[in-house]
Amino acid sequence: MIETLIDVNLIDLSLNARTKDGVFHELALLLHRHDRIIDYYHFIEDVYERENLGTTGFGFGIAIPHAKSPYVKTPSVCFGKSESGISYDSIDGKPVYLVFMIAMPDTDSKQHLTTLAWLSRNLMHESFRNKLMNAKSPEDIIQIIHQANEGEKD
Repeated sequence: MIETLIDVNLIDLSLNARTKDGVFHELALLLHRHDRIIDYYHFIEDVYERENLGTTGFGFGIAIPHAKSPYVKTPSVCFGKSESGISYDSIDGKPVYLVFMIAMPDTDSKQHLTTLAWLSRNLMHESFRNKLMNAKSPEDIIQIIHQANEGEKD
């Protein structure tokens, strides 16, 4: 399921952002560049609106910022990795290294929740997080996601 939402163009293995604001903008720009969102600025506002309800930095060095937005053209997930860490206001107070941004149309609650649940379930496993951190290419990330998805089907 998640494999239909992400592709190699939506993966950045060398994020420049050092802050939560920076990573929101960097990943939203990636979505915009690849024609996944209609309006960059309004989509960012929707991401912040969700973030204001509570941090999406879940600990373990991960964050899943997300928004249901009328400015999403194509349901998508993008991924970014930071080697140096991002100051994010995470639950555990530690930096974030792995970020999945979910962009869903405001009409699709089921796919939004399913995607969030899949990511949350898999990111709780240290082995999955380690594979993502050690990935050398966007194709590696796609393969790691594919393997995790196949593992859930067993």
